[in-house]
Amino acid sequence: MSTLTHGAFNLERTYRASPERVFKALSDTESRSRWGAPSADEALVFDNSDFRVGGLEISHCGPKDNLMFRVEAHYLAIEPQKFIVFSENVSGPGGALSSSLISFALSPVGEGTRLEVSAQIVSYVGDEMVRGNLNGLTTALRNLQGELGEI
Repeated sequence: MSTLTHGAFNLERTYRASPERVFKALSDTESRSRWGAPSADEALVFDNSDFRVGGLEISHCGPKDNLMFRVEAHYLAIEPQKFIVFSENVSGPGGALSSSLISFALSPVGEGTRLEVSAQIVSYVGDEMVRGNLNGLTTALRNLQGELGEI
């Protein structure tokens, strides 16, 4: 561990899909594997998924030929069609990289859904993980738009 850095951000998107459809895309591992990777050169692979309060999810991500990052997510609160709250620990070949608290809040807007994402991050390796998390989530939310058939 070199430099401890804190970061927080909020993102908001509105999708034309119903809260049920958006929630399914957020909770289904097959769907998340498609929209969760930030680019076509990267992948998100789930080793274990236990989507329930108290459940543990383990995944690996990174370049398709080198899934070097291990992500452990612990689900803290889930209310179908309303919210998902989880903690996330990311590690790489050199050890722990970051810890986060992330929430996804869904609310109906007409026939669509407003999705509000809030993240608080502690990076153990400087601001690179904070910037990477923001960039990754921003891109993933754009990919989610495609997953929902809006692009």
